[in-house]
Amino acid sequence: MDLLERASYILGIYKSLKFLLPEQTFADQWLATPNDNPLFNGVAPLNRLLAGQMLDLPVVRNYLDTKRSS
Repeated sequence: MDLLERASYILGIYKSLKFLLPEQTFADQWLATPNDNPLFNGVAPLNRLLAGQMLDLPVVRNYLDTKRSS
């Protein structure tokens, strides 16, 4: 069940990035660039995703979903 939940978050992040930044280079750059939003505390989103904490996945996905809907 844990694996399915993680996969769902990752696919949601991918989908949001494709919508917000359709060019792969820009999506990759966003993931790798330190972000000053308080959710990221100056850390690149990719670093947060790779930290290994399950709670980091929905934080990034919700952030991107909010950006999509605005």
